[in-house]
Amino acid sequence: MHPSARWMRILRQRSTGAPAMNTEGGAACTMEVTHAPDELDTDLLDAADIKLQKNKYQREKQGKYRQQEHALRAHLRRRVAELEAMLLRVKRRGSLMLSWEDIAITMREARDVAVVENQRLHQQIQHVRTLMNDMRRWVSPCHANATWRNFTLLRHPESRKVGMEWITQQLYHNLDNVQKQYGFPPMFSTVTEDDLNVVFDDDGCYQFIRRHELFMQHSLDELRGVMQADIWQFMINYARLHVCRRPRAPRRLMVTSRRFAATPHTREFIDSDRIVYVGQQIHEDEDAPTMKLQRHRHVWYILQRISPTVTKIRMLFIVSSSFSKDGQTPLCDEARGFWDLDLHGLDEDTMQRKFRQHALAVCDVRHHQRLDQYLKSVNTYLRERATMRKTEL
Repeated sequence: MHPSARWMRILRQRSTGAPAMNTEGGAACTMEVTHAPDELDTDLLDAADIKLQKNKYQREKQGKYRQQEHALRAHLRRRVAELEAMLLRVKRRGSLMLSWEDIAITMREARDVAVVENQRLHQQIQHVRTLMNDMRRWVSPCHANATWRNFTLLRHPESRKVGMEWITQQLYHNLDNVQKQYGFPPMFSTVTEDDLNVVFDDDGCYQFIRRHELFMQHSLDELRGVMQADIWQFMINYARLHVCRRPRAPRRLMVTSRRFAATPHTREFIDSDRIVYVGQQIHEDEDAPTMKLQRHRHVWYILQRISPTVTKIRMLFIVSSSFSKDGQTPLCDEARGFWDLDLHGLDEDTMQRKFRQHALAVCDVRHHQRLDQYLKSVNTYLRERATMRKTEL
């Protein structure tokens, strides 16, 4: 028997005063009630009523949930059908059209990119026009000169870069012709040249021509960069050199005095079995204008690998008499101002002969003194570097 039905039967019996019968186990018995009938009936009815209300609420809640779920499934089925129908209509039109908002955003982004690119192109055009005008101005005065004898650098960075590239490349590519022109023997010859000469041209201008060769008992890799830094100081200042510790650094040296200014530029070229340093003095540099006297200066410095432990050094240095924008310095003034030599009152041939004798006597001694000091500093540096490497190991 269901518990609810049993409780209801017991309540009815108590309300009529009849004893409750216990039929479980097959035996009949009577149960006497000792509590007050009214108080017990009220409690049991309240408990039963609460339980019935809860059961009813749960059933109603489950029913509403099933209705909502059913309605949602029906709505989703209808929405799927609507979207499939919409997609089918769009496909039939043959175009996946974007909304006007998406189109506007895309066009605005494309316009912004075009504005930036247009500004960049305008800057590039201006840059190229400046370079073209500079190159036209730079090439025109140099047309009458030999192709590698250009002495002007402009201020614009790209123009300077092109000018330096042109000058140094021409010096490098004319290396073999220059060696033949100034009478050097074949590079692998055991004969070495070491002389200084003063040559006058038809206009009375002179050139110092210094040729020098020697063999060093060091490998090409050991000497690489050691001699680069101070080539111009060696030729101009007659001073002891400091060893270069940055072999590939670009070199630009500014040498000034009361009457004289020099702005030489050098560059390093590395081949498989040799290293070449070329240099030239720049007469007109828009970054360093000067009204002082100038000279033509060129240098070619070659380090040639002879064997794994022997390197041949060949040097050619050419320097001219001084000049200014007004023209060549007279030999008489040149001798008195730079060489402390008085040539006043002598004819041209005598002045040239005496000047040549004096210049050779002075410069030859100075050159050998400077060369001995320089080679000593190189050897000292190489020994110290070898010792440091051994210590590090």
